[in-house]
Amino acid sequence: MTDEEFYQIYGRMPRRSGPKKRKVKVYWGRVIIALVLLILLIVGIVKLIGLIVGKVKGSGKEDSSSSSSVSSAADKDDSSIAKVITTAPEEEAPAESPQKVTRGNISLTVCIDPAHGGDDDGSQDPSGMRLEKDDTLSIALKLRDYLESQGVTVYMTRTDDVFVDQAGRVSTAVNNRADLMITLHRGYAEGNYNGIEAYVGHEKPATDTRFAGDILAALKAVGTGTDHGVKYGYVNDKQVDYYINENTPMPSVLLNIGYISDDGDNSLFTQNADAYARAIGDAVIDSAYELGVIGADGSRSMSGQLKSEKTTAPDIQVPEENTGDQEGAYNDDTGETEQYGEEEPEYTDDGMGQYTEPMMTDY
Repeated sequence: MTDEEFYQIYGRMPRRSGPKKRKVKVYWGRVIIALVLLILLIVGIVKLIGLIVGKVKGSGKEDSSSSSSVSSAADKDDSSIAKVITTAPEEEAPAESPQKVTRGNISLTVCIDPAHGGDDDGSQDPSGMRLEKDDTLSIALKLRDYLESQGVTVYMTRTDDVFVDQAGRVSTAVNNRADLMITLHRGYAEGNYNGIEAYVGHEKPATDTRFAGDILAALKAVGTGTDHGVKYGYVNDKQVDYYINENTPMPSVLLNIGYISDDGDNSLFTQNADAYARAIGDAVIDSAYELGVIGADGSRSMSGQLKSEKTTAPDIQVPEENTGDQEGAYNDDTGETEQYGEEEPEYTDDGMGQYTEPMMTDY
């Protein structure tokens, strides 16, 4: 029966069942893995494209920078150079080496003056058993040995327990054309006063102040009492100078390494004597380098003797020998002996019955 005939009889078209639908099984695990791989592939492609673009841009910048540098160098455009300098980021200065100079062959001459000696005991500790003249000589000899081990030429005003007057001490420094004179003391004070200090001329000469400040800093690093700093003039009169500072044309430092009246300073001096000597020596060498007297290899950079800026020092008004009884004075400029008169240096009472020029304080 046709569909038309069925329709005429039943009034509707015949129902026909189509082919049975087949269920499709989905493997979701495989789908997820495929999606992950697709995402990774996309990310990799994006990164690769970015890397290629970055290299192309970087190459362009380098070419531009190189071209600009070549052009600037060729044209010697000072304004462009100044612009680069002002806009460049600031860099931290490299830390200085604590040992600036090659040790062992230092072309420097130093005069070391251990204060007091002989009948002049200087100050003494409360027990009366420790004498300033002994401490100054002991540290002076240690300082001499260390400086000489570094190639420095050293002259001593005394090497044993003898008295040398002030003029004779200056004579040693002057006649040997020292670049620096260091007078070593151990002060005395009433009460609980301790520490280190250094005196230079009242005019505050720069070279003398530099040596004094560097020496005090080096001593402080080893370990001392209070650092009283660099002082100018005389302890009781800031308008006059100690004889050594007044009568030497080279820089001079009158150094007080702790107070002999203080038990703490005495203990530190005993424990650190070797370290103190080394610290003073290193400070002297490094200061000479910083002042342009010697080069980094220790060779001489300055022609002639180092002179201080102080104006109070005479040309040379000291005897040739350390006897203190000659009338002649050696003139460093002319190389001749001149007359300087009969006047003797003035000594002051150090409070211990010794008439000399001590490192005393009224604190």
